[in-house]
Formats: sequence, structure tokens, C-alpha cells
Amino acid sequence: MDTCYIMMALKDIITSSEINYPAYLGEGEFGQVFKAEIRKLGAVAIRKLNLEYAELLPTFAGLIDYNHINIVKPIALLKIDRQWCVLTQFIDNENLRKKLEDKTKPLSFDIRIKVLMGIASGLAYLHDAFCKNKMHLLLNSNNVLLNQALEPKLSDYGLLKPIDLQEIYYSPTPTERQKYLKGYMPPDLDSGIASGKFDSYSYGIIVLEIVSGLSSYKPDISVPSADKPVYLGDHFLQCCGNPEMLFYCDEDIEWPSNEYVFSSEEMQEIAYECLKKDRLERPTMSECYRTLLEIKNFLADPPN
Repeated sequence: MDTCYIMMALKDIITSSEINYPAYLGEGEFGQVFKAEIRKLGAVAIRKLNLEYAELLPTFAGLIDYNHINIVKPIALLKIDRQWCVLTQFIDNENLRKKLEDKTKPLSFDIRIKVLMGIASGLAYLHDAFCKNKMHLLLNSNNVLLNQALEPKLSDYGLLKPIDLQEIYYSPTPTERQKYLKGYMPPDLDSGIASGKFDSYSYGIIVLEIVSGLSSYKPDISVPSADKPVYLGDHFLQCCGNPEMLFYCDEDIEWPSNEYVFSSEEMQEIAYECLKKDRLERPTMSECYRTLLEIKNFLADPPN
């Protein structure tokens, strides 16, 4: 094994008596995901890498030192039954998409601001503070995980390049998953330039999802025109400046006061800025975080 891989040997972590039989959680972006209980570590997620992602091993290894409250913590890169696996922190709750779809327990407006601030904070960490321009590039509401305290944790970050995503964007026969991911990709994907402003666009889509409760792909929107767009971002930009824009308030949210309605409009303004066609005009994640902090403080102490 090349020394560039930061890893822990399987025997140093797991013995047959230390691990419960792993429970299958689902299919992740890069392969199957299992939950396991390990005596020394507690609950962990084991991500088995599909063979086509073997070339990402050095990238996975380089993520081991990443540590932020709003990103899923990588623990180790190892082989289990001759298959490369990534061991990560286990997040004991659902992803953001499922939470937004659960209309029986809608997230409060305050929680939605908290989630958006956490996502922005995690992305700012990747872009600026530690990682020196490490981009997520796969940001969507399915890989924003929420713990029991409803704090967001970013997963599947920093692994692909824009050229990898072009295959998804221009696929002549896209799968449903590819269509879904396309809704988060900016129009400057063709440039091949990886910058934090790529994630800013995806973040703008998530802002719309959180404010409206709608899905980024095939949103359940009644549009009078026959050629209604498939994607939430497209529809939002078409509606900007029209009364229909007010539709982007989730009807399942309890609105305690007019200040909250005003704040939802401010959040839609963040989305509008993030969805600018020119990537240089999009805000950074640090700027988005500061704007959301102002909204949070405004709601905590509204003017009389």
C-alpha cells in the first residue's frame, strides 16, 4: 500500500468479536452504505466503493484529517473482504430531502435557518479555512445528513472534478439520479473551472428547497404555461419579479409573525444571488452565512 494513503489496518479496528453484522442503509453516491457497531468506535458507516471509483482512493485518503461540526468525519480507508471501504462517522437520522418530504413533522422555520447556516459553515470550511479550495461539487439535499439535534452534516464531498459531472449533465439517456443531480449543477459547468462558486449555485437550490419544501427536480408546482420547467431553480428564476414568487413559502411551516414571512423573502434573495449565471457574481459561503446570521438575529429581536 502506498504511503500516501492515511489508513488504519482492519485488524487494528475490527476483530470478529468486535463488530456486529453490518446493517444495509442504502445506495450512496459511490457505492453501498452499511451501519456497523465497533467496540472501539461505536456506530460507524461503512461505504463500500464501487470498482469504478477505485481511482478516488488517494482523494478519500486525503480527507481523513478533515474535521468540522458540519461535515461527516472520515475515519479510515481500509479493505474488507478484498473490497475498498471508507469508514466514516455514522449520522443517526435521515437526510434533508426526506425530512422536507415528511409533511407530518415539518421542520420549523428556525430549524431551516439553522440547517442552512450549518451547510454554509461546512462549505466555507471546505473552501477557505482548512482545505484551500476543496469543493464539494455533489451538494444536494440527499447528501446533507441531519443528526438527532437536526444539525446538518455534509457527506460525499471533495471527490469529483467538474469534468466528471459533465458526463452526468450531457448524458443522452440520463437516469433518474442523473436528472436529479443535474438540477444542482450551474450553467458554468462547461468551463471546467472548480471554485467555491460552483457550490454556491448548488447551495442556492438547497435554499429554495428549504424555503419552499419542494424538490429540485420535477417540483410539484402548478404553472400556467404549457412549457413549465422541470427544475425548481429554472422555475424560480422565471418567477422572480412576479407575484407568483410568493409561492416559495412552504405552506406546512407555521408562520409565527410577519417577520418570518419577510425573512423567507430575504432567504429567497440569497438563492437568487447564488443562482447568478456569472459565477463571479455569486456570493461566497462565508457571505451567505453572515446574511443568514443577520436574519436569525432579526427574528430573535425584531423591531417594535
